[in-house]
Amino acid sequence: MLRQFDANSRLARNIDQYEFDIDTQLRVEREIGEALESAPSMYSDKVSQRARDAWEERLWMNIERHRHFRVRDQQDIASDRPGRRLHIVQFIRILNSLPRRKFMLNPWTIRGMRGVSLSRGGKEPQYIMALDSPIIPEWSHLELDEHGLPKKLTSRGWRAVLLTLLDNGYITEDEMLERFGFAGGIAGGLFRKYLFEHRNHSYAAGEEWHERVRLRPAEIGE
Repeated sequence: MLRQFDANSRLARNIDQYEFDIDTQLRVEREIGEALESAPSMYSDKVSQRARDAWEERLWMNIERHRHFRVRDQQDIASDRPGRRLHIVQFIRILNSLPRRKFMLNPWTIRGMRGVSLSRGGKEPQYIMALDSPIIPEWSHLELDEHGLPKKLTSRGWRAVLLTLLDNGYITEDEMLERFGFAGGIAGGLFRKYLFEHRNHSYAAGEEWHERVRLRPAEIGE
């Protein structure tokens, strides 16, 4: 870590090569801190173009080094997308209109999440997932840190829940569209993309998908 400071490379090498006692380590760290505080800002006129180029190169390398920690479509998930909110009881009531299936809510809530179990054909209920409670937004929202990396999923939208139920065979695509409607507009583009991938068992990419994302299923014969 200390090698990034060119003005203190000699001190950094000493720390890497030798074992100092605690007083020596503190003195070295203090000297490095003083040197950094006295150094001009990268945006100062005193900094040479060569130094600026080196700083920008290191910044770019740092971004590239962390790129593989990002998740797919994270910028879209992190954006504020308008949508229709549902109460958790209303959402479960709609799901229970499906035949031969009974969705049940846990009687308790933990940290704003409430568990859901499913009974099929009168069998013993089995836990399947947890939902935001009491209000579920339509779209999930991902919080990013200062480096543009995923920090936490602040909310899980009911559209994402439907995709999970679809992937696990608990509901069909026709049942989902019939009871919850078509996800239109720009906000629904990501949902339609994932639905396309589920239907075709392949990733959606390229100009063909960008054209499809604007259209309703009836317009593309699906």
